[in-house]
Amino acid sequence: MLQFKFVDYHSHKKEHDQFVIKALDLKERMERGSLILTMEIYYYLAHWLVNHILVTDKRYSNNFNENGLY
Repeated sequence: MLQFKFVDYHSHKKEHDQFVIKALDLKERMERGSLILTMEIYYYLAHWLVNHILVTDKRYSNNFNENGLY
């Protein structure tokens, strides 16, 4: 992304960083026994993944294609 000067790189990376923080928090809470996998967590994870791939990742696909990556 940086190599091809993707203008939204920092906001895109921030989304990934926030997701990792949330996922690690959920994992730690489950390991401590203070959290069970609920539909709320399932929907959060499913929504983030689908939305991120279909919306956020689409934003840089044109940039990559314009720079010879297909």
